[in-house]
Amino acid sequence: GLWSLDNFGEVLIATIANGKTFTWNGGAATPLTNRASTTTSNFQTTNNPTASRITLVSPTTRHLIHLATETTIGTTTTQDDMFIRFSDQEGINTYAPTAVNTAGTQRLQDGTKIMGALKAKETILIWTDNALYTMKFVGAPFTFGFEQVGTNCGLIGKNAAVEIDGIAYWMSPKGFFAFDGTVKSLPCTVEDHVFENIDTTKGQQITAGLNNLFTEVIWYYPSANSEYNDKYVVLNFGETALIKIPGGVWYTGTEARTSWVDATIYPKPFATKYDSTATGTFPAIVGESGLGQTTLFEHEVGTDQVNPNGTTTAVTSFIKSFDIDLESRQRGQREKLAGEAFLALRRFVPDFKSLQGNAKVTLGVKRYPQDTQVTTALSPFTITSSTLKKDTRARGRFLNIKIENDTASESWRYGTLRLDLQPDGRR
Repeated sequence: GLWSLDNFGEVLIATIANGKTFTWNGGAATPLTNRASTTTSNFQTTNNPTASRITLVSPTTRHLIHLATETTIGTTTTQDDMFIRFSDQEGINTYAPTAVNTAGTQRLQDGTKIMGALKAKETILIWTDNALYTMKFVGAPFTFGFEQVGTNCGLIGKNAAVEIDGIAYWMSPKGFFAFDGTVKSLPCTVEDHVFENIDTTKGQQITAGLNNLFTEVIWYYPSANSEYNDKYVVLNFGETALIKIPGGVWYTGTEARTSWVDATIYPKPFATKYDSTATGTFPAIVGESGLGQTTLFEHEVGTDQVNPNGTTTAVTSFIKSFDIDLESRQRGQREKLAGEAFLALRRFVPDFKSLQGNAKVTLGVKRYPQDTQVTTALSPFTITSSTLKKDTRARGRFLNIKIENDTASESWRYGTLRLDLQPDGRR
């Protein structure tokens, strides 16, 4: 199932999507012998709605908030996709508004259903499938105030948003967005690659992760031919701010995860990956079989993926340049060289800030933009930490460079690219 998990002090509050809310008291005398329930001593949820899509606890006022919930508590047929209900302050089982409590309700207008919510700086962000709202504590008599701050920017799935340092990032069916007080559309250099291949009907599987060790926001998503998450796209917001690239620094990959927890309590990020074809061995699910297997990964440890059976899988990576041409770089000679200038790459000097193992450099050339790329005769070049230069024979109107690792125990960090490029004739 798809769960909402939050804490009320040391008490876990768990809501199954479109179902009931349960609590589990980690401070009980024997917590591991008790299951989460609606009747947990001193933390009952018997008066809570019985059909809510999402719940969360207000971080400063400690109201329990139900999103896309019932208009009549206990009657699941009254579940309203745009209706919000919040408890009395500190009273997670009190929902009837009175003159002496702070329980209440609100219905949002823009959209057809509430998709997700996040606790952010001094506010709660609530997304519908079309809009973004803020929910702020305003005191009596309304308790919370609601303001629409964006439209045509809805959330694609419940877990497709993250927040860091007062800025929220999320994936929408219409692209990528950020909110820092105003909604901003994020220009994405790989947007066509993502949205031409993503299965948007499985938006609830999409999960966003934050890797604050490397200032990365990651979205894991299912491609068009996959039942489960099998690809990811990353925005490096730290590098974007540093080198001021329009649209940001984006990259993609194919090693997907199902869920993600950033380095907060633990020093490294943790993530899970679901395999529908495997068989889980722990814990035993009473009365169920054929549920597949989920593997827990600790990230940012070493250079390779160590599998549950002890084998190692190489974590491969590459970067590839755009097509380089001389024409656009010959100032004052553009018209003279238009369509005529070939380039010759005679040598290049690798400049790795760090290099463990080997790296491969592949040169691709084209005569025309629509041509199929041809790999040059001497490519790929194997680069080691002792490589000073590589002589090449690359020639064409357009040239691109790919740097990669594809073997275990390899990692690298690149510095400045130095190329010996010269104009050349067509023959």
